[in-house]
Amino acid sequence: MSGNTTHIFSAMLDDYLQFIQLEKELGELSVDAYSRDLNRYLHFLDKIRGIKDSESIDVHHIEAFLEELVAMELAPTTLARNISSIRNFHKFLVNEDYAKSNPAAIIDLPKKSRQLPDILNPIEVEQLLDTFSDKQNPAHGRNRAILEMMYGAGLRVSEVTELSLEQLFFEIGFIRVIGKGNKERLIPIGEPAIEATTYYLNHIRPDFITNTDATQGKVFLNQRGRPITRMSIWNM
Repeated sequence: MSGNTTHIFSAMLDDYLQFIQLEKELGELSVDAYSRDLNRYLHFLDKIRGIKDSESIDVHHIEAFLEELVAMELAPTTLARNISSIRNFHKFLVNEDYAKSNPAAIIDLPKKSRQLPDILNPIEVEQLLDTFSDKQNPAHGRNRAILEMMYGAGLRVSEVTELSLEQLFFEIGFIRVIGKGNKERLIPIGEPAIEATTYYLNHIRPDFITNTDATQGKVFLNQRGRPITRMSIWNM
């Protein structure tokens, strides 16, 4: 089944495919899909990144693999299936003592749809976003990006205020967020949020900066060049 990978990965993959076939009772087509996805993933780790054992795999390797998949212009459903395959495979490795930790645990699956809060309908959301539609107004551009980020990625206010530049992975459509309990997760973000935030980063944020150290590397700044606060967002 897994002749494209090294012997150690091949044995792990064979065990996993047998597990999902016998224990999970998945059909032949599903098992074949998992096999293709994981063979490609493990081939990337082995041949491209030189990883030879499961303990050496970290989330950065998975992020790099996702970049490869995005470059292949796979359908969103195919990308989601690949992420699911990787998550379940690493969970199996931990459960079967092949690995001590799961580097894919913080990666969320792209949602097929995101329901609106009960108090808002789509027209009201558009009206809210259009409140900050003046691109000539720096505060409008920043506030629009903040709202798009909260809506498009489902972020809490505290997660927005703490968001750092190093947590953005727009090239693969994800951001890394540190939420409640210092829990870290990699979550998908919508294209409108990426576009609004990229515009803000390129055309607005640089003009806010008076002292680089004062920014603390945060994405969203006030007009004095300091990280925006929770109260500022609530006032907005």
